[in-house]
Amino acid sequence: IFRNFDFDDSMLVDVYTTIVRETAYSANDWRSGFDSKENLKELLKFRFLTRIFGDGTSASASIQAIYARLSSVPRIRTNDQFWLQYAMSSMESEDTAAAEKSINTALGIAHKKGANYSNHQILDQQARVLLLKNAKKSGQPNTDEVVVALTNLETTLGSTGSVEKIHPMRAAPFLLRLAEEKIDFLDSSLRQRMLQIVSKMQGVIAAENLIKTRRGEVEKMKKILLDTTLVLKNA
Repeated sequence: IFRNFDFDDSMLVDVYTTIVRETAYSANDWRSGFDSKENLKELLKFRFLTRIFGDGTSASASIQAIYARLSSVPRIRTNDQFWLQYAMSSMESEDTAAAEKSINTALGIAHKKGANYSNHQILDQQARVLLLKNAKKSGQPNTDEVVVALTNLETTLGSTGSVEKIHPMRAAPFLLRLAEEKIDFLDSSLRQRMLQIVSKMQGVIAAENLIKTRRGEVEKMKKILLDTTLVLKNA
């Protein structure tokens, strides 16, 4: 419908925000609470929004507007997964400052849920944010932030929980970008640690049947990992 009719963007934002807000408040209804909770998970997902609105400039602005409005809804702003999706939306436009703020909020909420609560998806996204942030910054990268990113990747790649391995693998382009942009600033120990992660990713591709991959994604990832290895070893 959205592809064939010309809707006003502000109207779409209003309607979608209303749907999500009402779904969030229906989640506590004993008659339909379970269905509402499951629906809410899907409605908040960044990838779901891109399938609805598309991936153009105006679509990106609409998605950002939706998340900004929903961030003031009490039933939603206490959900760490909402802030994770908000961060993913900000990363699409490489707004690392906004993405980092959302990730920190998500981590704070997740921490309050106890040691048994899995925050691997948030750590995975934090790794991408920090890698991109330091690849983009002028001059020397923040070594402590790069180390946090690499530690997160080691954690998520080694996880045997519910996180599919493809998620941390998608940090590969950010590793390559950091290597290409900041190779002159990376000392030998940091290069070696990056190489170990790249090698582990290559091992995952070789040993595992990755699920939920996009068409051609694995082959593209193999090339990215090879390019990263060449930069780290030869620059």
